[in-house]
Amino acid sequence: MVERGSVRRLDPAGHLIESLTREPAWPCAAASQIDCFCRVLDGQRPNPSGPAAHLPHTAFLAAAYGSQAAARTCHPKEFLA
Repeated sequence: MVERGSVRRLDPAGHLIESLTREPAWPCAAASQIDCFCRVLDGQRPNPSGPAAHLPHTAFLAAAYGSQAAARTCHPKEFLA
């Protein structure tokens, strides 16, 4: 189980096996980026690049998941329409 500032590993029965806590618990980079993106969507922050700049990134991720699901290679261009 991963939470901000801590990681806990549980056995199948839900008992704690080991844990790691980081003090002070600073926000991770991903959480900060998601918070920033949410502010862009809410109109509280400008979007310097626009949605079109991110389509190649999302196509890459879609191809990776598609490749795993289909058990074959998927090219990111297949997801750019």
